[in-house]
Amino acid sequence: MPNHQASEQMLGYLYQVRYALYLLLRNREPECQMSIEKFDDVAFSNDDTPIQLIQLKHHVQHQGSLTDASTDLWRTLKVWLDIVTKSPDILNETSFLIITTAAAPADSAASLLKDDKNRDPDAAYKKLKSVCTASMNKAHEGYYASFLTSDENTVKRLIDKIYIIDCADNIVDIEKDILQQSASIAFLNHQPSSRSYTIFSVPTNNIAIENIFFYTFWFECSPTIYK
Repeated sequence: MPNHQASEQMLGYLYQVRYALYLLLRNREPECQMSIEKFDDVAFSNDDTPIQLIQLKHHVQHQGSLTDASTDLWRTLKVWLDIVTKSPDILNETSFLIITTAAAPADSAASLLKDDKNRDPDAAYKKLKSVCTASMNKAHEGYYASFLTSDENTVKRLIDKIYIIDCADNIVDIEKDILQQSASIAFLNHQPSSRSYTIFSVPTNNIAIENIFFYTFWFECSPTIYK
């Protein structure tokens, strides 16, 4: 693997655990559990049932753009379609988030799935279906086939549960966000009513991610929390 690809992959791991840590510090639901690389890149769950699946996308060489034909978007849709096809009931309780440093262009399917006044999952579905039938991208044929052959109602329900967070903080800026959140926790822990801890889990079969997570926690947060 070329050095720059290996570096980008390692940065992707680090971004994943840093953003997971940021979300963990922000969480105010004491019953929630967080996992990394269990249900998805990152997930929140209750009693081992996912309530939020999160895909994280970090771009190093360029900002990236979440167009209707974006590989990031279609690869994620394929992953989630596989999940909901196997376990349709997950759509009853679970939301699906794409958090990306890329930008969602105006009037794109991704822009219509942001949590704002322009949100329109039905219009996003039509745009994505149009890409499936019009695109000549051979590398995406499997993604498009999965979309078109899946139960239409299931696909629409999935898209209705997808939320896009674009232009997210990059790996440098998210470190600053972590320090701010940990400082807030340090303040709250000195108040009469202390914050309950959130339980998190990291898969022990992925030692790289496990080590990065705990390195990130202890060296970026504990000095602020326990000083």
